[in-house]
Amino acid sequence: MAQEKHDLQLEDVQDYTSDYPPDYPGAEGAETKRRGLLCGLIMGNKKMTCLLALVFILVIAIVTILVVGADENAIEGFHQPLIIIDPSTLDASVTGPLMASLLAMYDRNGMDSTPLDPSSGDNTPQRRAFFWLAHENQNLDHSTKMARYALAVLYYSTNQVPTEFDEEPETWYVARRWLTKASYCEWHGIVCDAQGRVEALEMDRNFLTGVLPIELRILEDTLYSIDVADNGISMSEEDFDVFLNLVNLEEFFGDNNYLEYSEGLPPQMASLVNLEQLTMSYNLLGGELSADSVIPAMGQLTHIEMEANYFSGSIPDYIGEMEDLVYFYMRRNNFNGDLSFLEGGAMTTLFAMWLDGNDLTGTIPAQVGSLQNLASLSVSNTKLKGPIPAEIGDLLKLRRVWMYDNQLTGEIPLSLQKLDKLEVLELHNNNMSGSMPQGICDIFAGVDYDFKALTADCNGAVSCSRSCCTKCY
Repeated sequence: MAQEKHDLQLEDVQDYTSDYPPDYPGAEGAETKRRGLLCGLIMGNKKMTCLLALVFILVIAIVTILVVGADENAIEGFHQPLIIIDPSTLDASVTGPLMASLLAMYDRNGMDSTPLDPSSGDNTPQRRAFFWLAHENQNLDHSTKMARYALAVLYYSTNQVPTEFDEEPETWYVARRWLTKASYCEWHGIVCDAQGRVEALEMDRNFLTGVLPIELRILEDTLYSIDVADNGISMSEEDFDVFLNLVNLEEFFGDNNYLEYSEGLPPQMASLVNLEQLTMSYNLLGGELSADSVIPAMGQLTHIEMEANYFSGSIPDYIGEMEDLVYFYMRRNNFNGDLSFLEGGAMTTLFAMWLDGNDLTGTIPAQVGSLQNLASLSVSNTKLKGPIPAEIGDLLKLRRVWMYDNQLTGEIPLSLQKLDKLEVLELHNNNMSGSMPQGICDIFAGVDYDFKALTADCNGAVSCSRSCCTKCY
């Protein structure tokens, strides 16, 4: 998927907070996916940083090979063959009690045990997980055994499972130590708490296909994060039942899969009442969100990222009432309403809002000036018209603004001269007139940022010298 230039700097929360001061929202604790930090270091001292980075990566690779390669239980290499246990080799004295324990567990959790029944055949993920668990036959406590079973079902539900989008999938890219007798805390992508309970699944970019199984409910007490971004997972309708009981989930990263629903968000996701981060960009989600009850049920949300889907209609008013929302990314959908959701002035914690690539109409409301923590705003390539409100000059933390490819009119507000943190201000391909305020030119003269940009229609109705604007249109 092609990225625009500013995507490289503000692609996601971890990328763009990494080069912001520590007091910006989200800058603390964004340990995962922090590619932007490395980019920032490289930009600052290219030769030395690259050399040190290469040496560091080489050392880590050698240590990893030595440590992991010495473990005879480790499953090494990429795209390892699927582990299949022949049920004819199993001991009936083991399978009988184990099956009874599993059926009781299904009953306690209100889950359908049909896929575990012999009548379903021996190739369901549940049957294959049962065979594997009986085969390993370890003397483990009940909770540990059930957790191993749940993870084994995940393995068989998402590993080399054909879908309509991939009829001949490969196996997982990395399955290190999966389905060995090692603790599941040592399996690739499994993060455990101090008590050895599963708290996070970090399975992004690992060639997962199929569906997330309902058996993840077994892990519901401690599971707080699921990252399956950039895979080939294909889910629709009842497949989303997996979310019904994951009430402790705080993070779900599901970008770039085949998650399909045509009436907003799957209603099962309303159970995720403690969810803080929801990222589902580049999926097959559509319909209107205005009548959707899922997002309002997620009262803890701080991060909504659902770009490049097929959502339509207006951006709901309830979005504008989310006082704790920090990141709001809904680029490249089919929204065709206006920005009236901002008129309530309640989104005072909002840090980044990207709505470009939609068919937004109307004007930019003056209430945009209430977004006092806003640092990044993108409303480019829409159908917005009218003047830029002077109240934008009240957003003193604003750093990057994209408003190009619209139908904006009037002059560039003098109030923008107060925004001394500006690094990007792109206003070209509009119907504006007048001059670029000298105060803005002075701000950009002092900007030390490799991707700084100040653009306007200075080949047309806007006056801006070549020494001020970085590019004229």
